[in-house]
Amino acid sequence: MISPHTPPSSPEPAPRSADSPETGASREPEAPEVAAAPGARRALGAALTAGALGAAAVLVAAGQVWGEGTAVLARGEVPVRVAGGEVTGLPSALPLVGLAALVAVLPVRRTGPPPLAA
Repeated sequence: MISPHTPPSSPEPAPRSADSPETGASREPEAPEVAAAPGARRALGAALTAGALGAAAVLVAAGQVWGEGTAVLARGEVPVRVAGGEVTGLPSALPLVGLAALVAVLPVRRTGPPPLAA
């Protein structure tokens, strides 16, 4: 346990090597090449496929009839049918946003912090 009176420890400076920038050698650090594991690619593909199928199912459901009935008027009855898109705009808008998010995953899937070394 650290007491409140103990000053924080400062990191020790790294030793200088012959290739360090201070000695005149201008060499940029190389980014490690990280290949995606086959399991990770399979999981990403399965998630994108499931998301696309789910969004397509909601789009199809939004176009279906959600309610039927009859309105009784003074001169007779009028049949009334209501589709999902007529009830509210969410059943049509949310799948489109979801599909846009799925498409956005493709260009940004490699950004983020590097994986931890084992």
